[in-house]
Amino acid sequence: MKEKSENKEKLLLLSNVFNPYRIPVFTEIAKKYDLKVVWVQKQVKFNPWEFTLSDPNFEYRSRLGNIFSFIKDLKQYKVIVFGGYAPLKLLMLLFLVKLMRKKTVMWYGLKNNEVYPDGLLRILKKKLVHMIPDVFVTYGSYITEYIKKRFNVRGEDIVTAVNVGQVEYFRSQMLKSIKESGQEQKKQINLITVSRLIKKKGVLLLIEAVSELEEKDFKLLIVGTGPQMATLKKKIVALGIQNKVEITGFVSRSELTRYYQDSDIFILPTLTDPFSISSSEAISSGLFSLISKFDNASYDLVKSGINGFVFDPLDKKNFKMVLTEALNLYRSGKINKEDISSSIKDFSEQFYASKVIEAINKVI
Repeated sequence: MKEKSENKEKLLLLSNVFNPYRIPVFTEIAKKYDLKVVWVQKQVKFNPWEFTLSDPNFEYRSRLGNIFSFIKDLKQYKVIVFGGYAPLKLLMLLFLVKLMRKKTVMWYGLKNNEVYPDGLLRILKKKLVHMIPDVFVTYGSYITEYIKKRFNVRGEDIVTAVNVGQVEYFRSQMLKSIKESGQEQKKQINLITVSRLIKKKGVLLLIEAVSELEEKDFKLLIVGTGPQMATLKKKIVALGIQNKVEITGFVSRSELTRYYQDSDIFILPTLTDPFSISSSEAISSGLFSLISKFDNASYDLVKSGINGFVFDPLDKKNFKMVLTEALNLYRSGKINKEDISSSIKDFSEQFYASKVIEAINKVI
């Protein structure tokens, strides 16, 4: 980030998780404001990205500190941006910040809970949380409409962003790969999913779906790690598709980039997701993408038949149908990686940052 300026408004962003993919967004925001980012959880379980940050405007703390030192710290900032917390902790922090008469911006997404609905206590916490912030900046259009309807948040108090990852990086790597080797059609169709291996991500449903495909010349790569890995491996053996399906475990960003470049079709069968990052990475990498209707990213990123399809992973007939149609499109030569990548080119990191800045400007 750029060095501080005396003329810039001082902003504090608090989060329980630091997401490396947001560094370009923070960098853009810091061009306009004196931004300090504090997070209190170094890594996400089962998503152990390694990163180092020397910039003094990024700070990791094992905890926020005692209440008095925290209040003293808050006094120097005009606006507090909340980038993610569990409802109860968030509620306590919001009350504290509002008591200090600070302006607040909530930057977040909510999981699509059609399959796993919230309990009454969690709903109550969420209702209270949505009564306090001055402005919301959401992960996408689904969340915007949801909080207007469910929590009576006024439309003028919401700025809709699109929660993408480092799309420019993945797009540039895809273009470089095409320049070096072209995008000739291969005999084997390479499928890929990138996900934490937990039940709610629906990877077991994907394994079952590919086992029933009539297309025989394909390979499915499952990129990720998690507590369901052993179960998934047993299922692969039970279905007799060991030669068709591979689980990589955790991979670095450079390895992930290579896997995207070597793949043709991306599939995300999640049963609940606030806005998957892997969807934007895959589409930016030029992959025709099948995105679950339970992933809120599907509402903003998927253009049916152009860059992918939205499907219901719980509907076996629908799942098989979209998989088959995507395979047929590939075989017919109608999938072009550059065109697919260009379909979301407007959703850049700069666009994302501009929406957060728009929300901040509403309270300054």
